[in-house]
Amino acid sequence: MLNRATAAIELRQAACTYNTDELLVRALLPTDLAIWSGDHLAIMGPSGSGKSTLLNVLGLLVRPTQGSVIVEGADTAKLDDAALSALRGAYIGFVFQAFYLLPYRTVYENVQLPLRYAHTPAGQRHRAVLAGLEQVGLTHRATALPGKLSGGERQRVAIARALVRQPPVLLCDEPTGNLDSRSAEHLLDALDHLNQSGITLVVVTHDEKVAARARRLIALGDGQATEHTRQ
Repeated sequence: MLNRATAAIELRQAACTYNTDELLVRALLPTDLAIWSGDHLAIMGPSGSGKSTLLNVLGLLVRPTQGSVIVEGADTAKLDDAALSALRGAYIGFVFQAFYLLPYRTVYENVQLPLRYAHTPAGQRHRAVLAGLEQVGLTHRATALPGKLSGGERQRVAIARALVRQPPVLLCDEPTGNLDSRSAEHLLDALDHLNQSGITLVVVTHDEKVAARARRLIALGDGQATEHTRQ
C-alpha cells in the first residue's frame, strides 16, 4: 500500500556531471523526486538519456555531484563509504537484465549468496532462502542448476536473491529484456504481487507495456527527468 507520509528515497536537486576526455557530460540534470514507501515507479527513456545514472543514484551506487539523496529522512551525503554500503545492502535489492547467476551453483546456493557475504547464521540463512524462493514460486527448483531453468525462472531466482535480505526497495533494470513475452508476463505478475505486499518497486524499461503497470512514470531525455501523470 502506498504511504505518502514516508519517502523511501528522495532526490533533492540531485545531479551527476562527469569529465570524460576533457568533455563535460551532464548525465543527470538537477532532479527532485520522491519515491514513496509502497510506490511502483517506471523510468523510461532512450539510450543515453540518463536512466542508468538515475538508477545508480537511487540505488546509492553513485554519489551525486550535486544535491542530496535522502533515505527515510537521512541525508546519505553524511555517510562514509562503509556506512553507505551497509545501508545499500540492507535497504535496496537490485535485479538486472542479465541474471548474474553462478552457473555451477544451485538455485538455493545462488539465492543465499548475499546472506553468506553478510555472515548471516546458517539457520537464519536457510529460513530466509526458502522464504525468498516461496515468494517467487520456485521452492520446488531449489536444487536445480541455472542451466536447467527457463529464462523466466532464472530472472525469478535473481529476484529471490535480491529479496533475501528483505530490503524494502527493489530496483529493476530492464528485468524483462532477456525474456520471451510469456515469461515476461509471469515475471511482471510476480513483481506486481511483491509491490502489493508492500515492497517499493522501481523499474527501468524500454517497454511501454511494462511501464503501464506502474502507478507513476518518469520520462528521461538528455538527463532531464519529467513525471508524466497517469490518465
